[in-house]
Amino acid sequence: MAGWAFVIVMHSDVYRTVNRIVVCAAAACACTFAVVYFRGAVVCSSRVLYGESCILCGCTRDFFDILKGDLNMRNPLSLGLFCVLGAEFTWRLVFSFARVRRTVARTDAILHLAVAVPLLVYLAAVNPLLREALRI
Repeated sequence: MAGWAFVIVMHSDVYRTVNRIVVCAAAACACTFAVVYFRGAVVCSSRVLYGESCILCGCTRDFFDILKGDLNMRNPLSLGLFCVLGAEFTWRLVFSFARVRRTVARTDAILHLAVAVPLLVYLAAVNPLLREALRI
């Protein structure tokens, strides 16, 4: 199964198309967050659903503060996360137009899997719903 995914990602045209989709989706998410933020409706869904703050609480407000030049963070993860997301968006934007070799696409897929899997495991571990299910 994993080999099949690498075959798809390795082709330059498909890789560029995937990057274009990711850039468009990221831009749409950023626009949605901006609209919600400027309407004053920013609320942590974890706090609403589970009654406790999530690990990313305050990041949305911090992102907009960073764009305004204010580096007083509510969440210590915000600046690093902002830099990582900015670098990822730039990477995807550049490679949505550039032709790449198979090794670049393969390396990109491997690096993202190496980062995404531990991150998803960590986020699942700190998820209040999962913690509650494990207590039963």
